[in-house]
Amino acid sequence: MVEDRELTELMRACAQDSSQGELRDAAMIAIAAKTGAQREEIVHIRIAIVDLRKGSAEIRIICKGNVDHVLYLDGSSLCRQNK
Repeated sequence: MVEDRELTELMRACAQDSSQGELRDAAMIAIAAKTGAQREEIVHIRIAIVDLRKGSAEIRIICKGNVDHVLYLDGSSLCRQNK
């Protein structure tokens, strides 16, 4: 389990990254930390299956055994790109 302090440091490192992967990396870290999704599940998320509504997100992923699974994020887990 990642502690809040460690998560903050990871997000800070992503924010300091000037590459185009900055937002992607931060999103992957937030999804893993807030939902417990595994690396293999996260890398198979497709933007077409992310549904943002009312400050929350419903993310559909395919888990082991080809099982459809839904991850939920609340507003505190969502990030916005301010560039």
